[in-house]
Amino acid sequence: MRRATAADLYEELERRYPELCRRFIVMGRDLDAFPVQAFLDRKRVPSFSKPFSLHAVIQIVRAVMDSRVQRSRG
Repeated sequence: MRRATAADLYEELERRYPELCRRFIVMGRDLDAFPVQAFLDRKRVPSFSKPFSLHAVIQIVRAVMDSRVQRSRG
């Protein structure tokens, strides 16, 4: 059985619960690989690579939360 990728999960989320896609953040090791980077660029999904610091996690979560607040106001 094939393992699901972040792109697979995102596309299923997009199909079933599109309103949740703006909360999606990808974390992984191979984010520079062409298929992964193409997906992240095409869908404009925020991401960060392993290894990461707590500060990096907090920054990206805040950025996603801030963009949600701006979208709901604008």
